[in-house]
Amino acid sequence: MAGRLIKRFVSLKTPLYDMHLLKEARFETKNDYWMPRFYNSTQIDDEYLSCVNNSVIYDQGAMGQVVISGKDRLEFINHISVSDFSSLYPGCPSHSLLLNDNGHILDRIIIAQNDDSSRIISFNKNTEKYIYKCREDFIKKGKNVEVETLAESLISIQGPKSKTFLGSALRHIRPYSFSSKHCFLTAFKAFNNEWAFITWLDFSRHSGFLISMKTEKIPMLVDFLQIISKKQAQIASLETQRIMRIEAGFWNEEELIVPINPIEVNWKLTEEKLKSTSWIGAEAVKQLLLKENHDKLVKFEINGSHHGLHGSNIFDGFKRQAGTILSIVYHPIQKKTIGFCIIKQKYITEPKKLYIVGEVPLNIIM
Repeated sequence: MAGRLIKRFVSLKTPLYDMHLLKEARFETKNDYWMPRFYNSTQIDDEYLSCVNNSVIYDQGAMGQVVISGKDRLEFINHISVSDFSSLYPGCPSHSLLLNDNGHILDRIIIAQNDDSSRIISFNKNTEKYIYKCREDFIKKGKNVEVETLAESLISIQGPKSKTFLGSALRHIRPYSFSSKHCFLTAFKAFNNEWAFITWLDFSRHSGFLISMKTEKIPMLVDFLQIISKKQAQIASLETQRIMRIEAGFWNEEELIVPINPIEVNWKLTEEKLKSTSWIGAEAVKQLLLKENHDKLVKFEINGSHHGLHGSNIFDGFKRQAGTILSIVYHPIQKKTIGFCIIKQKYITEPKKLYIVGEVPLNIIM
């Protein structure tokens, strides 16, 4: 059955799909792409320790990426995001959120500025469609902006040795590139004049680098990085990546199936942004700010292994709903299930015992 399903969704394979098969991957769908939840050939705890002590490569083929150009591109980026981008400096990536008209978070994005264009990297490939729709509405106001989907795909290399391995693979290295939070265009030693876009990232316990290159070159790039690292940088599974992201405080690994807003996730809105009404979700967010007792994003842990709880409800001792699980994964080293959830304010100000299905205790970590 699994084989027949995979054939039906050929278009939803990432460039590293065949590599995952060689590692005996057990697949799941993420953002409509087949991704390796784990590998039968390796253990999650071994992958985790490799990322903590060495370096690993993650398939980021389910992420999206578009280039924004035109004289009104900065105004457009300000229009679709919650951050204040009155100016963007080449080489300095910024993080932001995309909202809908109700002020609910659709996705988290990275915005990087080139000399005459801006690159938006989204954590959900499907977000590209939303950006195109926003562009259609924007140009109806007489604005000049273009959106282009790149024929590129993404991987990341993360862990304490990622800088060393990546530095050895690059043809040219600017002195500042690895010294702070930068993004840059560069070339790898093994690819003749093939440009790659690299941005520093920190959505893992150990910071690393997100690499974008032509889709057909991605498998060769992974092979090259493994050769450069003398096979120390191996491909790791989605489950390991979830552990690292949750440990780092990254809360939206999964698609958001419950409405949450920037206030609930403690996103800081600038004074300039709060004065403006030209960004999507502005009025809704301002109304939300007037409310008291907002639900809050918090980290949790559960003793033992618990699967299939993404989107599940959390209850108090009287079986009243207290919150919802946003992201969840089993940590094989700690022997605990960890994740993030949205909890009603009263359960934070007046802590009470909370449970998941089956009356299993859930511990909130403040």
